[in-house]
Amino acid sequence: MVIMTAAQMRAAEQQAAEGGLSYARMMENAGAALARRLCETFGGDVLARPVIVCGAGNNGGDGLVAARKLTERGLSVSVVLACGNPTTVTAAQMLQQLAEWPVTVVDAATQPAYAHRLLAGATLVIDAVFGTGFHGNLPPLVRELFGPVARSGVPVAAVDLPSGAYADSGLAAEDTLSCRVTVTFHTYKFAHVTYPARELCGQVSVADIGMPAPPDGLPFVVDQTVAARVLARPADNTHKGLFGKAALLVGSPAMPGAAVLATRACLRCGVGLCLPVVEQTVAPLVLAAAPEAVCRTYEATDPPAAVLPLCDNTTALLAGCGLGNTLHTRALCMGLAESYPGPLVLDADGINSLRGHIDVLQERKAPCVLTPHPAEMARLTGVDVATVQADRMGAASRLAAQTGAVVVLKGAGTVIAGPNGQLAVCLTGNSALSKGGSGDVLAGMLVSLLAQGGDPFLCACAAVWLHGRAGEGASARFSRRGALPTDVIEALPALFLPFEQ
Repeated sequence: MVIMTAAQMRAAEQQAAEGGLSYARMMENAGAALARRLCETFGGDVLARPVIVCGAGNNGGDGLVAARKLTERGLSVSVVLACGNPTTVTAAQMLQQLAEWPVTVVDAATQPAYAHRLLAGATLVIDAVFGTGFHGNLPPLVRELFGPVARSGVPVAAVDLPSGAYADSGLAAEDTLSCRVTVTFHTYKFAHVTYPARELCGQVSVADIGMPAPPDGLPFVVDQTVAARVLARPADNTHKGLFGKAALLVGSPAMPGAAVLATRACLRCGVGLCLPVVEQTVAPLVLAAAPEAVCRTYEATDPPAAVLPLCDNTTALLAGCGLGNTLHTRALCMGLAESYPGPLVLDADGINSLRGHIDVLQERKAPCVLTPHPAEMARLTGVDVATVQADRMGAASRLAAQTGAVVVLKGAGTVIAGPNGQLAVCLTGNSALSKGGSGDVLAGMLVSLLAQGGDPFLCACAAVWLHGRAGEGASARFSRRGALPTDVIEALPALFLPFEQ
């Protein structure tokens, strides 16, 4: 599912109208879809006394249609006009039609006490005040209406966006309501996938309202259909050589667990042969945890020239997890960036090794994937973490364009950016992944998929999606607080079953 800016959505609506789908029909479809999703999402008690708070624009018009559709289902619906009567022709038509139905309609400006009583007795509040065009601050009257709703704890659903959220930036005005669910139309908007607005949206549901399909090339949200392009069912007449050979230059005596986690994750994602390249003392720990691996070992005192050949004759390579931030690590990772002929994943200390030498990636002929967390991204690009987090998509896109690498900027709403302008956001996962070692698991998964011959950008999308789903599975079994990266690895196998039916 693609992501559109507010301007792109307006242009798409205009194009649909010019193609014969009138604005009135789009609003009718949106309100009907909203009512349907509300009934599917909430139980009978929550739907006992819904109150729809409507603005004066087309977002309010969607709410007015939903009021009629919910009334048709036998519900007792009330409407509070937060900004007076509708100011758009289409929304005004919907208010006129609503007059024929037993719906209480109250103007909050002229009957404030009545409006507050309705909201105080609501079992569900539907926020249809402002849509994708909102900027600035919420008007005082709207804030007066929203304040008691927020304090009451009553469930809130938003139409398109929580009123106060900025569609394109994901920022949100003070007193924006926190919603349990947001029903949006046609496509995602950037506020649905960007914090802090994403958190205020709750569960986002995208409803089809009959508009033509969006054009190709837009940013998109990674879902199962994207992952399926990488995880197609393997043929039966195969052997391990057809599933690639992944080398993993990972771990150190101080951080052997990184090698264990990355190796086990790599194996669980189907690579034909997993070859950890590890310091001699780390090898027994890796083999005890993953006897399927074939270790290539080196001594801690070996120079880079003796270590680098151990990564040869493989179809993809991961470097960095747990290597340590040392001059030896820098020499190894710089050497690999310059000479390794296959797809290369740089994670953790592999990324830190490039600080000040990022130009080496521009000379690579083979693909490269960088998997920084925000602090690593900040160090690599010479900015602070707050700057990265303020524009995660922009930061990832700029680094991808600069280096020619696929960039996986980790965090809530992981961003995947390709060197050709591709941009995706993944919404799977939860706080169970906020533990040391989770990044090692993701890196191992990614190199496994790359070794099997997938497109680097799509492999990154699939790995991030699987990683998030495995985190959800592990937390469902062990809780978000109790789930460990090892549990995430063990949740992976079941996720492949739907792709092998």
